[in-house]
Amino acid sequence: MDVHRIIAALLTCCVLCSSAEFPEFIESNGLDIKGDNVCRHPVSRAKNITRAVRRTLSTVKQTTCYRTFRIPLPWFPYNLTRQTTKKCTKIENKVVVLNETMTKIFHGYSLKCCLHWKKINHTDLDCKKPICPNGCVHGKCIAGDTCRCDEGWQGYTCNQDINECYIGNGGCQHDCYNHVGSYKCTCRRGFRINPKNLTECIDIDECKASRSSCVCTVSSPQCQPKCINKIGYYKCQCPKGFKLLRPGTCIDIDECLTPNDCSYKCVNTQGGYRCECFKGMAYVKRIKTCRDINECKVNNGGCAQRCINMYSSYRCRCRLGYRLAADRKNCIKYQLPDFDENMKK
Repeated sequence: MDVHRIIAALLTCCVLCSSAEFPEFIESNGLDIKGDNVCRHPVSRAKNITRAVRRTLSTVKQTTCYRTFRIPLPWFPYNLTRQTTKKCTKIENKVVVLNETMTKIFHGYSLKCCLHWKKINHTDLDCKKPICPNGCVHGKCIAGDTCRCDEGWQGYTCNQDINECYIGNGGCQHDCYNHVGSYKCTCRRGFRINPKNLTECIDIDECKASRSSCVCTVSSPQCQPKCINKIGYYKCQCPKGFKLLRPGTCIDIDECLTPNDCSYKCVNTQGGYRCECFKGMAYVKRIKTCRDINECKVNNGGCAQRCINMYSSYRCRCRLGYRLAADRKNCIKYQLPDFDENMKK
């Protein structure tokens, strides 16, 4: 590389560095160079300067020049001289002091608020108020051209709604519904939002909250539904032997219309049923069947003389010479006819 070019580059660098680090002037514009968000802008200013300088002035004059020359003669012991004239130009130099005006370029700084900042008050020495030229639609300007968005918003100017439901269902346990600038968790039927955690759903005890339809509207043995709470729902349960006709009403189940354990006769009752036997039979609950009753074992079946047990019944009999009375229990002695009196007749 040419040595002269290297030297020229070094000199240029020194001049630039010197002018940057040691400015010839600073225009404060009412700002402190050490204030917040105060920037230095390089500027150059031209200024006319008048100074006294010594100058050499040359004056050209026309004059007559004289020239003398000799004429040698060999045969004459002395030289002859002759003088001639002609027009000549003569320059005269004169040193004078003159006032000279020149333009000098000065390099320095002009202090201004940095981009997107300004003073809060005109008397401030620094720039602490941020400027967001495009505005912050749903947010606050917190620094130069920088918005801090409100919850639920995003984007350069905070004008884009965040759909929280797209990310992990918004943290909602059940359903997530997005709204402009916000979102809401909702619960499915039978659940409600936990007031201590608005993303969590807890079971509703409809039986305690009086939200169930298991409420009797008619005071009767048929209206006795019981509310059974389940996770996320509830059900009305009627007492044993009843079934739910409609919310709040239980009706008796006629067990006799369905297969049952009665061997002979089924009698429906409210909330149940009972097994009955034909006359002369007794129901044995242990074996759930009817057995013949030996009526003759109890007070001889009410018979005056003989009691004969039969399947599901009994009969009274009389001894020889007797016959049953009209009540079929007592016995009447036979009256034999008097043959002697008949003979007399």
